[in-house]
Amino acid sequence: ILEGESLVNDASALVAYKMAVAAALTGVFSLSNAVGQFFLASAGGIAIGLALGWLIVWIVPRVKDPGVAIVLTFLNAIGSYVIAEKLHVS
Repeated sequence: ILEGESLVNDASALVAYKMAVAAALTGVFSLSNAVGQFFLASAGGIAIGLALGWLIVWIVPRVKDPGVAIVLTFLNAIGSYVIAEKLHVS
């Protein structure tokens, strides 16, 4: 629960910062745009996390070497972040 709450805080802080910068530069603020971006960032992050989580849950039990399994789970976390960042939903 704590990790999920932290992700929501991260998404809301990033969207709030982006909207504040846009409002400062353009002088215009759109609440509907802010809410839409928040839900896009949240849903995109969740979708990527679920997809890669499902993949790692399928792969790791088939790996016989514990060291390789640990590396795969570590790479999964970093890969999730990189993919989400590239899609601007991190």
